[in-house]
Amino acid sequence: GKFLPSFLLGWSVTTFSGVCAYPFDTVRRRMMLTSGHTIKYKGTVDAFRQIVHHEGAGALFKGVTANMLLGVAGAGVLAGYDQLRCLANRYGYGLHHQLKA
Repeated sequence: GKFLPSFLLGWSVTTFSGVCAYPFDTVRRRMMLTSGHTIKYKGTVDAFRQIVHHEGAGALFKGVTANMLLGVAGAGVLAGYDQLRCLANRYGYGLHHQLKA
């Protein structure tokens, strides 16, 4: 396999999933950080509503860019694993070669 296409696919997948999950992570962090303060959330849905109402929907995604850059590391791991697996198979160290023995 080619490294660059594998890397780009891995980065796009980790970035997409990270962006989709980020609002939930933001709400979780806010609920933990405000547990001892006057701002109280009744639950997860209430936290979503209050954050969007008082700060706008963009507040749910504050810091997502840094998270997207961290996806580079995840993509590197995925692409690196893919390359190592191809090399192992090519030189007879792959799992299917070991199962034949």
